[in-house]
Amino acid sequence: MKKMTFIVLGVTLVFAVAWSSEGLCQCAPDTAIQFGQPNVIIRNLKNSPVLGDGIFFIIGVSSTAPVQETMSGLVEISAQNLENPDEGIYEFDLTPNLRTMYTEWMSPRYFTGQSGTYELTIKQCMFETSDSCTLQTASCQTDRMPPNLPPLPVPKTLKVSFKSGPTTPTLSFDPAGWVPNGEGEFYRIAIYDKDYTRRIYNVTICKHDYGTFCRINSNVPSVTFPDSRGPASTGENLVPGEEYVFMVDLIKELPQITTGRRRNALLGTNYKLFKVPE
Repeated sequence: MKKMTFIVLGVTLVFAVAWSSEGLCQCAPDTAIQFGQPNVIIRNLKNSPVLGDGIFFIIGVSSTAPVQETMSGLVEISAQNLENPDEGIYEFDLTPNLRTMYTEWMSPRYFTGQSGTYELTIKQCMFETSDSCTLQTASCQTDRMPPNLPPLPVPKTLKVSFKSGPTTPTLSFDPAGWVPNGEGEFYRIAIYDKDYTRRIYNVTICKHDYGTFCRINSNVPSVTFPDSRGPASTGENLVPGEEYVFMVDLIKELPQITTGRRRNALLGTNYKLFKVPE
């Protein structure tokens, strides 16, 4: 399959969704390469600022180490399906997406029914001279993605109301026809800057009580900025006259098959661009 060269900004996470293991297990901990465990998602996108509409299969890996340290000497990131090698090699753009709390690399393709376990390989030049390089290789695997998983529906009719004030908009949407009702199932509402690089607002809505993770224990898909602002966001205020991206995720985390692996997930995501009144 031909490589796709998309750069998926803001996914995540994808991916900072608070999967139970959070990818904290280091990829090949006996090496100096500071990457967490990779994971895979099936993501149904609508109105994405980067990918547009479509259903994508995405492999992702992140690092909480300083980006200069992680990027130093980085030569290659790739992944392969261990159960179906004929699927080909997933190649990653080495330019990462920078986030407030972490750095992430991703490799997306259109979803065509992929499943199985993927092995991620990271190659990094650790000791370089004028004519040679000591190449260090780390590898780690994703948790297994079961076959025949249907993509999630996409939340619809995203609305932004300024009745409570120009810089305190109420964000709402129509449910996706499927109500999150169990552990690992929830909606996430986020606001990004117009360039889709900074996550300014982050709220999770779920019926299951996640404690501090679930910001709003409800099935009502509506929040008013900046109420219940969650972690992994810049915490800044909205600026009159500026444009922003309103994003809604419907998320279903998959049960962990292998202890310590980062959870895989299904996502249905919709976006809306809005402008704050002067």
